[in-house]
Amino acid sequence: MAESDAALAKLNSSTLGASMPVVTLPNGQKVATGTVGSLLVNIVKYNELVASGATSATENVAELEAGFSAAVPMLVRVGLFDLFSPAEWQATGRNANPGRWKVGQLASDYIRAQQGELGSTPSEDTSNAASATSPIRADLMPIVDACDNWPLDGRGHARFVIDGQAIGWLNKDVTEAVTSRFPDSFSLEQSQDHMDAIVRFSVGKDDGAAEISARMNAVARELRDAALFDVLDGWRSEQYSIYGLGGRLLFTLERAACALFGVVTYGAHLNVYIPATRNSPLRIWCPRRSKTKATYPGMLDNSVAGGIANGLSAYETIVKEAWEEASIPEDIARRLIRPVGAISYVHEADDERDGTHKAPYIQPEVQYLFDMAVEGDLARTLVLKPNDGEAEDFELLTVDQLTREMVNGGFKPNCAAVLLDFFVRHSILTQDHKDFVQIQQRLHRTFDFPTL
Repeated sequence: MAESDAALAKLNSSTLGASMPVVTLPNGQKVATGTVGSLLVNIVKYNELVASGATSATENVAELEAGFSAAVPMLVRVGLFDLFSPAEWQATGRNANPGRWKVGQLASDYIRAQQGELGSTPSEDTSNAASATSPIRADLMPIVDACDNWPLDGRGHARFVIDGQAIGWLNKDVTEAVTSRFPDSFSLEQSQDHMDAIVRFSVGKDDGAAEISARMNAVARELRDAALFDVLDGWRSEQYSIYGLGGRLLFTLERAACALFGVVTYGAHLNVYIPATRNSPLRIWCPRRSKTKATYPGMLDNSVAGGIANGLSAYETIVKEAWEEASIPEDIARRLIRPVGAISYVHEADDERDGTHKAPYIQPEVQYLFDMAVEGDLARTLVLKPNDGEAEDFELLTVDQLTREMVNGGFKPNCAAVLLDFFVRHSILTQDHKDFVQIQQRLHRTFDFPTL
């Protein structure tokens, strides 16, 4: 539960003199109960104070205005200001009902700030609103660093070569394990310029993808059974495709083992969002990962995400995952999901960084990106909810909430990177941010290896 929700629940309980908990609505939103009742009570108090001559500089008035400000974000999330716009709250005039007018003003300012329009007059249709200046000023480089955290020069690692093609990086622990345990398959040598170590996998002249796949997976199973690398504890029995030059399939490999051999893997990520309107900011559906997941338990994720298994396209993967992970019907998914690009990065994780893997590993990844805008009646009726136990629940989060969670480390690292790309494409993160160019460069790394 967000701290702001808990604080609002405490404020409501104090105002109404009863315990007002935070509850989860059927659509996945978390709501501090009693907010409207508390707001109405405080509007009456506010009006009485103003009538007695008090101003915003008066302590009691300032406290009530702070309470109004605390309530507005939650009321925006649940759509109160879609039913009664801020202008309608202010329609009676400042003098006739100063408390109601103040709530309308705070709601209008909040909504415009969420859309990056504070200080300008919003248009009738702000579903594609963009700001000349970026509303995000937070330091975003730690978010990028948490995802793309592997050095550009690959120092201290060996190139992994199969059939004359460099396809990955091996760290020293993996290099030692495969060359000592499987000397007939793996050999260690120096490159011609003596700058890099090379681990070469022996391939017979008649060996094709099937033969190489069988041998590589046998190696992976033996390493798993020897319990040398914790990353293999997450064995999926799912094959990923490894490509050579020209998109040729070299072999397939158990998903959990791909990180050990530093080969490029591919995923698909989808952001399902409700565009901004005149009275509501843009919001994105985000699930919270199950606390029982082997990696990043309890953290926030993109609306839908999944690795691309052998034999599937990015689009078919995201359509399949949309139903399995978020209960999005296939017909709606195929009608509304749009491909919007890709990000690429190299992630190295070990027990000192995130605590989920004791042995360091290297993972070059390409994530194909998709958006799904939900508007009109569908925005009110389509409720994302867990379907396969991968997530605990879903929430609709505003840009402000998303940014706060990202900065505080609440998102799985690559999912935060996907959101940064979304912010750029939707003119939420613009050239005015001090690290804009560096963020763009780091989220589109080029690899020394063949990619699909």
